[in-house]
Amino acid sequence: MVSKVLSFILTPIFRPIFRFLSPLGPCVNKSVSDSYYFSKKSKQELIYSSMGNWFELGKHKFPADALTFIPLANDIGKDKDHIFFQYQPQQVDYTSFNIKDKTILRDKDHVYYRPYEYSHQLLVVEQANPETFTYLTVDDNNYSWSRDAHHYFYYHKKVDVHYPSFKFLTAALVADHHHIYLAYGHELLIKEYVTAPIEKLARCYARMGHTLLYHHSYHGYASFKFDKIDRIKITDDEYILVNNQPIIKGVMLNTPVDTETFETFPDWNYIYARDKNNVYFEGERFASADLDTFEIVGHRYSKDKNHVYYEKEIVLDVDVTKFRIDDNMTATDGKTKFYQGKPEDKSNR
Repeated sequence: MVSKVLSFILTPIFRPIFRFLSPLGPCVNKSVSDSYYFSKKSKQELIYSSMGNWFELGKHKFPADALTFIPLANDIGKDKDHIFFQYQPQQVDYTSFNIKDKTILRDKDHVYYRPYEYSHQLLVVEQANPETFTYLTVDDNNYSWSRDAHHYFYYHKKVDVHYPSFKFLTAALVADHHHIYLAYGHELLIKEYVTAPIEKLARCYARMGHTLLYHHSYHGYASFKFDKIDRIKITDDEYILVNNQPIIKGVMLNTPVDTETFETFPDWNYIYARDKNNVYFEGERFASADLDTFEIVGHRYSKDKNHVYYEKEIVLDVDVTKFRIDDNMTATDGKTKFYQGKPEDKSNR
């Protein structure tokens, strides 16, 4: 709170000082880029400063012709002789260089991409056809995957897959008619041989015959082989029932459930679930929850007519009828504040 107050007070004071000290003159074309500027000293000089933040991110004069220079993207521009990435001239075909769909950097011979590491030279996507190259939208992995008419690319590197049969199963699991692959980091790893038809089930799950496949960027990769799969029920992206066996976040639980009545609680995804017999927290059964009166309070608290629970453990010495969520991730029954299911102690926060 103090820092916000100081910022509110000091910003109007220092803003004119930074403006006075700034080496940046007018933006060349702010509708295209907020990083290319004329020098304050002379409109014959150009300066590249990322987002105009010269004080923190620096500034770089560069040898472009100021009269003919125009920005093509936030960090790419050209003058009468050169294409520039940030403030460095590039080794591309000047005449044919263009930016397709605001994302694809190309000339008549190559597709280019911005370097992942600190560098000022555009890199070539080897073997990519500039006429047919396009980026793919795959869940949250936008721009990591791309393809042209004959190849797939992962982080701009060609991958050795069977192009006609290649398909996406989850955000990171892909397959062709030979293998199932895991996109891990910047690599494509072979995880399984294809032994049966493959189908996508949910965002994190796929099926190959009697094998269930799972991947999540945080929880990792897992596969489950069954003698036979009679039934699959999908409750959400992380929670799936195979026969009557729950699998949550890629872990098979030793808690058989009633498949017909099993469901997750609305708005709580895989965290809370129930069937006709039990209530579950992250797949683990509440031993003592009363089905008829069970309700979710929030912040991983729940309660029934008899108890308050934190996760699936009973909270002791609490008035169930008055229990509610308080501010700052705490809860209260009007007499005692609770943090993570225990009476609040500043030392355990």
